[in-house]
Amino acid sequence: MTLCIVSHSASGHLVAMSDRMLSRGPARHLPPTPKGYILHSSIYCMYAGGISLAGSIVLAAQVRLANEYGARAGACSVHKAAHYLREAYEAARLIEAAAQILPLYFISGPGEYQQKRHTLPASTIKSIERRISRWGFASEEEPAFIVFGYDGSGPHVYKVQASRVDGHDPFGFAAIGLDTSVSIVDQLMYDHQAWHMPFGAALALAYVAANNAVDTRNGVGPPEDVLILRPDSPEVPVLVGILGTMRLKHLYEFTIVKGMGGIQAAIQLAHSFMPDENLGVTLPTAPPPAVAPPPPPDPTDGP
Repeated sequence: MTLCIVSHSASGHLVAMSDRMLSRGPARHLPPTPKGYILHSSIYCMYAGGISLAGSIVLAAQVRLANEYGARAGACSVHKAAHYLREAYEAARLIEAAAQILPLYFISGPGEYQQKRHTLPASTIKSIERRISRWGFASEEEPAFIVFGYDGSGPHVYKVQASRVDGHDPFGFAAIGLDTSVSIVDQLMYDHQAWHMPFGAALALAYVAANNAVDTRNGVGPPEDVLILRPDSPEVPVLVGILGTMRLKHLYEFTIVKGMGGIQAAIQLAHSFMPDENLGVTLPTAPPPAVAPPPPPDPTDGP
């Protein structure tokens, strides 16, 4: 299982982080696999759940977006990309449901079902379609996605899960993964209103939340891959480097593990962190002003 968090700050930066997948039981890293994908120019997604299933769903959405929008930067809204990913998820679910349910009625697949549907009793049709509509992937395979990035209306964050698309702009963050881990992240992030935080505080808050949600027995490790998207160049993501990761880890251990001020101290100490293309995060000589803007509006484009 993988835990992924995406948060945006008052400066418009998007911060995305995930753990490295662990084996269940004693902490042991499994072979590295990609957890982030480019859906379209300046639009990305991260996933939790079954690797092969999530990968095939993302690929279907990528192909559709490429066919419809080409490589034009800003041509597609984040909202539209999230809905295309949801439709790819639903198509995969229906195909798998049909493959498992139709043979129970001595029907080989969707093609044969469409051919024979008009000859089947109404009760059989109702039974088949009810079972297909209720069918879901096994819990260990069920994929969830965060779609995030920039379009003409600014930064956006969406969660795509169980054939739903939920906008997370008003919250300023989204988290996916093991249910218990996500609930821990949600509680901490909600309590500290991530949407209006300066960049450094939003980064530290997400990092602390991810560490608090570690559950090695269920394969959720500490955050190790941290990505930053900048509003001035969203097509070029910045991976937080070793020094930046060490700074975040030190901040967490000092304030949370050793109890030197807790979450409030972690947020305060990180207020003046700024994004840096070489290190990921660095400390400037003078902290920038941290004036909270109003929450970003929900996008108005249709599905």
